[in-house]
Amino acid sequence: MENKFYIYAHINPLKNEIFYIGKGTGKRAYSKSLRNKFWHNTVKKYGYIIDIIESNLLNEDAYKKEIFYINKIGRKDLGLGSLVNMTDGGDGGCPGRIDSIETREKRSKSLKGKVSPFKGKKLPKELYDSRRGENHPLFGTKKPPPLLKSIEKGKQTFLNNRKTNILQFDLNNNFIKRWNLIVEIEKELGFGSPQIGRACNPNHKAKTAYGYIWKYEKI
Repeated sequence: MENKFYIYAHINPLKNEIFYIGKGTGKRAYSKSLRNKFWHNTVKKYGYIIDIIESNLLNEDAYKKEIFYINKIGRKDLGLGSLVNMTDGGDGGCPGRIDSIETREKRSKSLKGKVSPFKGKKLPKELYDSRRGENHPLFGTKKPPPLLKSIEKGKQTFLNNRKTNILQFDLNNNFIKRWNLIVEIEKELGFGSPQIGRACNPNHKAKTAYGYIWKYEKI
């Protein structure tokens, strides 16, 4: 078999967080077809940036990697993270598919004792189905210019930062290690990329994450 598969991430440029993980070949990462409604709602509101996380993978390895990253970042519908993926990956699923009984039983066991952060609360606007016409809270409205400008600014900030290394320091500002990608930090240390990204962002008030100082270094 050819090593033609890859793992990709779709990133919210305004929040600088990964909202979708997928496995694909060819131009799949750049296609908008066969996406679930939550993916489309997020893209419609914020736009998105594409990042190829790993490439030159065999089909079986790509499935395993997809499961790994989805599990690490967590699905939003389960209250475990920022992803709008509707399956746990590794099944070649498509939007709207129903997970197998075995998959649902495994998920049920993993979630036992956990409470969704959305319980008893109104769901975030990006989880609403925009196809509900006039019943949708944003029906008939347009994004104001300031929001559009902030989205474009967020895209440019991410693209600039994508060309950087990430520096790790202890709380006394002593240098520890230089990282090439946030996903490398996730794989080795198990730290979430949204928290690291916010700590690296000079415009964000959070300058530390997981007991360390994180900074971008221009290459």
